[in-house]
Order: sequence, then C-alpha cells, then structure tokens
Amino acid sequence: MKTNFLFLLLLSFMTTEYLAAQPQRMFRISEDNDAFKLGQITDKAYTNGTRLEYFHRKKGESKSFVYSLMPEAGNESYNTLGWSIEQIMITPTDISRTVPEAGDYHYSGALFFTHGLQSANKARKLNLISEWVVGVMGPPSLAKETQIWVHELIGSPRPMGWDHQLSTDLLFNYNLKVEKGLANFYNFVEVVGGVQASAGTMLNGVSAYGVVKLAQHHSYFDDVVRQHSSDGKIKWYVIIKPTVDVILYNALLEGGFFSAHPTSLNSEVENGSGDLGRVGSRLDMGVGVAVGKFSLSLTQKAFSTLIDGLPEHNVGNITVGYAW
Repeated sequence: MKTNFLFLLLLSFMTTEYLAAQPQRMFRISEDNDAFKLGQITDKAYTNGTRLEYFHRKKGESKSFVYSLMPEAGNESYNTLGWSIEQIMITPTDISRTVPEAGDYHYSGALFFTHGLQSANKARKLNLISEWVVGVMGPPSLAKETQIWVHELIGSPRPMGWDHQLSTDLLFNYNLKVEKGLANFYNFVEVVGGVQASAGTMLNGVSAYGVVKLAQHHSYFDDVVRQHSSDGKIKWYVIIKPTVDVILYNALLEGGFFSAHPTSLNSEVENGSGDLGRVGSRLDMGVGVAVGKFSLSLTQKAFSTLIDGLPEHNVGNITVGYAW
C-alpha cells in the first residue's frame, strides 16, 4: 500500500513537472513580401505585410462582451489568446508614376491591432478562431514612410505616388473561422475543411477553404503553441491550402467606410476594367519546422487578381517563432 502511494506521488510529480515544462507563450514575426516569391520579383498589388504576434494560453473564464463573441471548441479544448500588430501595403502596378493610372490598384496602407482566441479541440477535430481588429488606414498607418525607408535602405526604386493614397479612416472588424477535420490517414496526412466570415469597416466577406497537411509528431488540432515548439524532437509539416473568397467590401481597395469612396476603380483603362473582383481565389503552399523553442515556416501565396483585368499576384512569407 505504501509502495503504491509513493508510486502515485512520484507519477503525479513527474506529470506536473512535464506539464510545467510545456511552452505556455510564443512570440512570432511574420513577413509577407512579393520580393520573397518564386520567380520574377515584383512590387505591386498586395506588396508587403509585417506582423508581430504574442500568444499565451488562456486561463479561466472572461465575462466581457469582447469574449462573449470568442467561442471555445469544448471542455477539452486548448485555448490560446493572441495579440498582434500588423502593417500592410498595397501599391499600383507601376510605382514610378506620380499619379497612379485609373483602374489600377490605389496606394493603400493600414496599421491595426488584433486580439484573438484560437480554440482547438483535438478530440472533436474542431478549431474555432475568432478575432477583433481595430486600426487605421491612410497616412496615419505610416505605410508611405515605411516603404520609402525600406526602398532607400535596399536601393530599390522610390515609390512615387504615395501622396495619392486612400484617405484616413477607421478600421474595425470581427472575424470568425471554423475548421473541422474531414479525414486522417495514418496519423500523418490530415484533411480539413474551413469557413471564415468577416464583418466590419475593413472587410466584409466569406471564405471557404480546404487544408491538406502532412505533419510529424503533432496534430492540426493541437495547441497552437505546442505545434510551433518541440521537446527535443524535430517537428515538420507540409501544408496546401486552396481558398475561395466572396468579397462584399474591402476598404483597402475601395476606400474607407466613413470617407468618400474613390471613383478610379470604376474607370475603364487599357490594363483592366478597374472593378473590384468580388469572387477570388488563393493557394497557399508551405513548409515549417520546429526545433526546441524555435520555429520557422516558408510559404508561397498565389492570389487571383483583386481588380478585374489586372494580372494575378504572388507573395512569399517567412515566419519565425520562439516559444517559452
């Protein structure tokens, strides 16, 4: 009896120590840029997105209105809160023009904060990802200053038309994503289906997508911090994600919700009609690895045109994370 008690005590201690050793927090830096894409380097359309993220595991319940619209995936879910700041830039096809051509992309920049909850339920094969977004577009986003500074730093041509960027406006959005496991082969290949809805002054629309993920040592529905760290083993994955978007409104292409919308999107030009593409597609393909507390992923993102008649566009992404 005494031996059994000592064994249970030792087992409890080892379990506590193991759980305590699991990473509880993570910081990531993510960079989208069309200079990172495969093939010819360009500087147009969605040209850059820089994101700083901090994650930590959620403890206890929150009764505020903000959290009332951040659902959890069940009693056994891993719940991770995230905070981020992001700056994005959109530029015309020809950045040497001081006045962008009508029907082309506008110069457009945004700076915004995001607070979200990623709730993953491994038993139910279910992810619920919700987030609140608040920020600003236009000159206060500092997109002009940032891009000019970077281009001067690396010796690239100076973008000339930022004085004609879309006007200052408030960005406020709520986004909800639901992901469900559809199939699993040998605990190595996972097939997932997902939908996302977005509403607010930044983006209104819905998306449907599929995910095929080849992964070693972890599940797509595992804790987000655990997925990007390891206990000594090397974790890796390959992911393919096709998406179809239905866009009702996009402030960064059409102008702010509270400001006067520009008219050049409706102008007929040689390169394209200038009308916003309401139905679009996207294909993400990437690889990732986690070693100890560090993680790295490389992704290629191919977008259909955001404006009818203009060429399709690709960007590359590099994301580096540290968990503790």
